[in-house]
Amino acid sequence: MSARDRLAGKARRRTTVSVALQDATEAAAAVAEAERAVYLAQAAGEETGEINRLGDVVEAAQAALDACHVTVEFQALAPAEWEGQQLDFVGKDGGIDQEKWQQNLPLLAAACAVDEDLQDEDFWREQLTGGTWSFGEVIALGRKLLSLNTSGPDARVPFA
Repeated sequence: MSARDRLAGKARRRTTVSVALQDATEAAAAVAEAERAVYLAQAAGEETGEINRLGDVVEAAQAALDACHVTVEFQALAPAEWEGQQLDFVGKDGGIDQEKWQQNLPLLAAACAVDEDLQDEDFWREQLTGGTWSFGEVIALGRKLLSLNTSGPDARVPFA
C-alpha cells in the first residue's frame, strides 16, 4: 500500500479518559495482595491447581478494581466542527475564556464522545456540574479534550 493510500485512510485521533466511579484504594490493594500470593505460591513450588485457584482470585480482584472505573473514549473533531466549537470559548484576546470554557465543556465532551449514548450535552452538563466530579476532574477532562483537538500526536508514541 502506498503512502498516499495510507494517508487517505487516516483516522482522527482518539483518546480515553478513565473516570473513577468510587475510591479504588481497597480494590487495588486486593489485586496487589492476590498477585503477591500467586508469586509466593510459584516460588514455593505449589501445585498447579493451587496456583490456578490463586489466579482466579487475582482475576476476581482485578474485576472488582475495574468496576471502580469506567473508560470513556473521545475522538478529535473534524476541523470544521472544531472551528465552530472553539468560537464558543475563545475570548476577545484570542485566549481561552475560562468562564465560557466551563460553560461549553459539556458540549465539547458530547461532540467528541465516541459512544453514541454519551453524545448528549445535557448528560455531560449534569455530570460535570452535579457535584460528583471534583474541580480537578473537570479541569483534567477539559485539558484532555483541548489537547486532543489542538495538539499533534507525540512522535515518540506510536499511533494506535
